[in-house]
Amino acid sequence: LVAACGGGEQREAKYLQRGKVLFEQGDFVKAELEFRNVLQVNPDSADAQYYLGLIAEQEGDWQQAFARFRQVTERKPDFVPAHIRLGHLYLLAGDVDRADQAASAAARLEPDATDLYPLRAAVFLRRDQLAQAREQAEKALARAPEHIPAAIALASVQVREGAADQAIATLDRSIARNRGNISLRLMKIKINLERGRLDDAVVTYRDLMTVQPAVFAHRAALAQLFLSRGRVGEAEAVLREAIAAQVGGEQAKLALVDLLVHRDGLA
Repeated sequence: LVAACGGGEQREAKYLQRGKVLFEQGDFVKAELEFRNVLQVNPDSADAQYYLGLIAEQEGDWQQAFARFRQVTERKPDFVPAHIRLGHLYLLAGDVDRADQAASAAARLEPDATDLYPLRAAVFLRRDQLAQAREQAEKALARAPEHIPAAIALASVQVREGAADQAIATLDRSIARNRGNISLRLMKIKINLERGRLDDAVVTYRDLMTVQPAVFAHRAALAQLFLSRGRVGEAEAVLREAIAAQVGGEQAKLALVDLLVHRDGLA
């Protein structure tokens, strides 16, 4: 019996470690399998549930992510990262008060957690308390200059303050430290489009395409951006590049056909 228990713990640790490595590599499908293996061995594993929640977030399944994180906090109330993730999901749903409660729960357990500052910054931002939001974001960046949520929070404050150039600079510094990150670039595109800098947004889309060359969504978004500005030839070129690079498969071909039909008509 003792040997069986020891073997179970070893298998759990092996699956968990393998899952974490795969998660960091961005292979969420295989990582999910490993974390589910952990739960087969130990259904109460808070770590496995937490990572499954993170994977659900990556896939845009907010309901599943919320259920996972809440289950973690119920089974292991002192699991600070789960409280923080719940706070961000509450914000996503527009429930600022519950997000604040989640932040307070995390703060009672670990008041100096770096990940807590961006959550608090986001809560302050939703309440139009820009000075407090800036203070929280800057505290996180002082401790961890590579911290992505903190950079996004600070850039959001700067945009609200009317300092879009500063926000772009903040994002550029964070991109330099996090070359593989997508969300920083998407925010940069959004800011540039809002201030009418189309060419700058196009440059960032091109950068996205180098970071994730196999993701058709970035190429489709760039083509749609060109179309929305009446730059049909450039939109067509983007789709033809995708087809030549074998990115997007039938989706890319259908998008090109749709563009040509609308441009030339059915004749």
